[in-house]
Amino acid sequence: YEPNPQAWSTDLPGGDVPDDWQFRLFDDDYDHFEQHMNQAITRVPALETVGIKQMINGPESFTPDGNF
Repeated sequence: YEPNPQAWSTDLPGGDVPDDWQFRLFDDDYDHFEQHMNQAITRVPALETVGIKQMINGPESFTPDGNF
């Protein structure tokens, strides 16, 4: 799990997650992804010279207290 996850709150009437949200993704966020890529490059240096073909940025489900 990442050390500084981003909480998502939309403050919509009736709740934070829209009823039609299933199977949708967030926009690409390369700034947030950078921490993961840097750790991966440390483990697999060849990753530093390859490109990123696709980013999948979707929500993970956790309770408000941070547990699974």
